[in-house]
Amino acid sequence: MKIISLIAAFTLMALPMQAQQETAQPADATAELTAKAESGDAEAMRQLYSQYAVDGNTEQAQAWASRYEQQLTSQAEAGDTKAMMLLATGYLSGRDYMPQDSGKAVPWLVRAAEAGMPSAAYILGEIFTQMNNSAEAARFYKQAYDTYATLTAKLSEPPTDEQRKALYWQGYMTLMGLGTEQNTSEGIALLRAADIDWAWAQLYKCYVKGIGVEKDIAKGISYARRLADEAGDSLMAWVVGSAYLKGEGVAKNEALGRKYLQMADDANIAQAVHLNGTLLLAEGKVKEAWSRFNRAASMGLPESMTAAARIMMTGADGVEQDV
Repeated sequence: MKIISLIAAFTLMALPMQAQQETAQPADATAELTAKAESGDAEAMRQLYSQYAVDGNTEQAQAWASRYEQQLTSQAEAGDTKAMMLLATGYLSGRDYMPQDSGKAVPWLVRAAEAGMPSAAYILGEIFTQMNNSAEAARFYKQAYDTYATLTAKLSEPPTDEQRKALYWQGYMTLMGLGTEQNTSEGIALLRAADIDWAWAQLYKCYVKGIGVEKDIAKGISYARRLADEAGDSLMAWVVGSAYLKGEGVAKNEALGRKYLQMADDANIAQAVHLNGTLLLAEGKVKEAWSRFNRAASMGLPESMTAAARIMMTGADGVEQDV
């Protein structure tokens, strides 16, 4: 898994759900956040600088970003591993007004890994792999794997969220031979046991590409459906919709295909919007089709630009001719 993917995964785990989608705050909510931030609440500081950034108030946004970085640093120095990880991933990606600085990130990752954070050890493994330092990469991958294996040694019934995430990482690392001997069948079994959206996504890839299992498109699509239905994954909705409409790897089912295609269309997946337009055009609904093509064209899809232009060349069904 790429470093940026892991950083994104860690960030989603670390931040509260309400903080993952920033929206405009009413004045009283901003005042409440400010009071929390002034009392030393790092998450409130993060939300404030995000809010000011959305509002275009760069000066205030940068001021709160600086305070957020200082607060995380203080917490990390006091031994808070979550703060260490937020600092490290922030420096690695350069997000949230934090300057990209791998030199600052690596020491915090090392401290977090030493404190028992397997995600920190894994990221270090990725970093040293990219630096062609195989010995250090192998050391940190093994450290990460061993920690995940410890977390899954005695599973609760049912497994806790932390155990399911550990099962996913243990399965992924076993599948890829990172930190442990590669064993594709065992990796697949661990991913199935994890039974979370990350595992479903990996299993989808495995079945579609035949990685560690016999290639089985239908089985892969079943995991894609779980991602669409249970995790709201709009890209997987597009995959599922397209598969059922075209009968690729699964029995053709137009009703099911249309259902998932519409989910992806509603989420503005450009290819889904275009395919919906194509289907509407075939039904003679030219204006509705043109609307879809126009929307997908605005997202940069060349085939939609062409389709929208063709309709405008002649004009039809409420679409004005405009050569």
